[in-house]
Amino acid sequence: MKLKTPHLLIGLGVIVLLLAFILPNLDGSKYLRSAKAGGDYLVSHMYDDGSFVYEYDPVTGDESSSYNILRHAGTAYSLIDLYEATKDERYLRAGERALVYLNDQIVPCPGIANASCVKEGDEIKLGGNGLAVLAFAEHALVTGSTEYLPQARALAQFMVATQNPDGEFSIHKMDSAGTVNDFTSGYYPGEAIFALARLHDVDGNDVWIDTAHKAAHWLIEVRDADVATPDLNHDHWLLYGLNELYTNRADETYLAHARRITESIAAIQHHNKTGDEVDWNGGFYNPPRSTPTATRSEGLGAAYELFMQAGDEASAMNAKDIMKKALEFQLRTQFTARQLAALDADPTAVGAFHESLDEYEVRIDYVQHNISSLLAFDRMSE
Repeated sequence: MKLKTPHLLIGLGVIVLLLAFILPNLDGSKYLRSAKAGGDYLVSHMYDDGSFVYEYDPVTGDESSSYNILRHAGTAYSLIDLYEATKDERYLRAGERALVYLNDQIVPCPGIANASCVKEGDEIKLGGNGLAVLAFAEHALVTGSTEYLPQARALAQFMVATQNPDGEFSIHKMDSAGTVNDFTSGYYPGEAIFALARLHDVDGNDVWIDTAHKAAHWLIEVRDADVATPDLNHDHWLLYGLNELYTNRADETYLAHARRITESIAAIQHHNKTGDEVDWNGGFYNPPRSTPTATRSEGLGAAYELFMQAGDEASAMNAKDIMKKALEFQLRTQFTARQLAALDADPTAVGAFHESLDEYEVRIDYVQHNISSLLAFDRMSE
């Protein structure tokens, strides 16, 4: 399937996008410039309805017909965060169009009073609600707008209503009739914790933060209690959440668990590669991939903030060092105009992050996670 023409991806818009990336840009660090280039890609690959070109290969021009509303919500969040860092209205306008599309996917939760759910096809997911709340809350925090707060609160009510007394979220996925799937995600609870904490930052409702604290303690003291440190899930969303929760309540349990996750991440990062694998350095997986590296980076950014709050400068500097090495790998997976020309590929993919060093598919979450990690490092380097 050939790539459809998305909103703004024509004429002068393409020329401006290319020039912005090619010409010298002295506005901010190389990390901020890279994040902006990723944001420019997202802005130019957005349809009029607020959805994005979800996944495509700029070498072949093939576009996926699938979509993922969780990744859409995360992408909206990253654009709003990019606006906060740059004050560039283009990113805010694109993020708000994405929120309109996201809002259109919200329905009443089956069987749960006063709660709303993000629905995609016939599926409702805890993670979908979590990232939608996160995007709406971030919009409120950055702009002061309360436009989406009713939706955010109703979506959060699903998490409150489906939390067990011990803190576990009992529903990770169900269908539109309310039939619960036994699927369990390693990441959805962390997304929900982070989102609830951010919503509490907006409206101060203790129900949200209390639910998040209970969920975090269940993850640490029950789910991960007997998991060896090397086997821990590298849960960047949970690291985000632990940083928020520690700000609210300086609980040593959160600090200790963040140290364990950081140690687990550090243990599998590529170092001292030579020859054909020299470009693997800083990355994760074999061969290393862009997005798994970016998610670990952004998680380390949150861990850095937590450690600094706690006065643990040694752990903070360790997280920053691992993150910096990871970012150098990530930058090798961002399309430049020169690389696209050499590949005879679509020049409008400039600024996008591709799957790995030699796999050129682009997906919105690849760009989203890289933007978030780049912004986190730029902030810690100020």
